[in-house]
Amino acid sequence: MPRERTFIYFLPGRTEKPSAQQLAEAGLDAVLADASLACTPISQGRGPGGGPGVLISPAGQRSPLYKPDRQQWQDFGKFHLGWWTDLVPRPEDLARDEPLPGHRVKLGDGNEWLVPCVNLLPVDLTWSPDGGWAGQRTADTHGLIEIQEQWLEEITRALRSEEERRDAESAEQGEIELTVAGAADQATRVLAVNYHVGPAELAGLHVLTSRTVGDVLNHLCDLPGIKKKTGSGGSSSGPG
Repeated sequence: MPRERTFIYFLPGRTEKPSAQQLAEAGLDAVLADASLACTPISQGRGPGGGPGVLISPAGQRSPLYKPDRQQWQDFGKFHLGWWTDLVPRPEDLARDEPLPGHRVKLGDGNEWLVPCVNLLPVDLTWSPDGGWAGQRTADTHGLIEIQEQWLEEITRALRSEEERRDAESAEQGEIELTVAGAADQATRVLAVNYHVGPAELAGLHVLTSRTVGDVLNHLCDLPGIKKKTGSGGSSSGPG
């Protein structure tokens, strides 16, 4: 049977195709939204972790298989995440049908990912006799503008306190680590706009690092493009 270059999910404790509510309980509703799911029940304790459950494939594979000697699996609590060892999922295998425009950025797995850019989001044009044509950005249903504003505020704070952090690095290390974790959550939300991924998928592929988190958020804000236009030097990767 042909194998797919995609993720395979295993939900323990149930052997039927999961409902939308069950996917939400496992934290997979957004990742698998709009995907055509194929399922294989495992009822005799032969799945990841040794118990019964159901295998799920989001990429049209008719019968997802469990072959632990040829697959890599990770336990994320409410579900197990796996893939064929010789068919590691790539960005193009995980892309959503209608991605938002942005910049292609090389991330921690060595692949280029399409990072949506706020400045490239679609703009609706309206016209009135008094004012003529006017542009209004379409509804930001993914919260990207909010993430942009938070990241720019974080960069401003980091630049202002850069000297203080150098003088008291050990005292502020805990704060920096929390900030990086929060930035990783934001970078995950950004990548999830264009790809069927969440924290587990990105962690499994080693996509995000302390550096690439900043790369994702900087390109969301179009900071590299702004620097090219203004000719300014240096880099802003955020805290950490």
